[in-house]
Amino acid sequence: MIFKKKIAVVIPAYNIGKNIVKFLDLISNYVDQIYLVDDFCPLKTGNYAQKNIKNRHKLHFLFNKKPWSRRCHEKWLSKMFKFKC
Repeated sequence: MIFKKKIAVVIPAYNIGKNIVKFLDLISNYVDQIYLVDDFCPLKTGNYAQKNIKNRHKLHFLFNKKPWSRRCHEKWLSKMFKFKC
């Protein structure tokens, strides 16, 4: 929380692989909510992150069944706003 404001980030994950763990550990110190969107990643970045992130209380995983499309992201953004960030 910065200046009494909550911060949420949406991170599209495609072909990031193991590097995502280090990044998520780092960014979690600065934000209140993290939404990791796995856009049908061939490296299974979302699954890897789910299994290897230690501190997951701020992290939400969203998995698309197809590669990125505007419609998919609109669907997930509407879900994100249902969470009370």
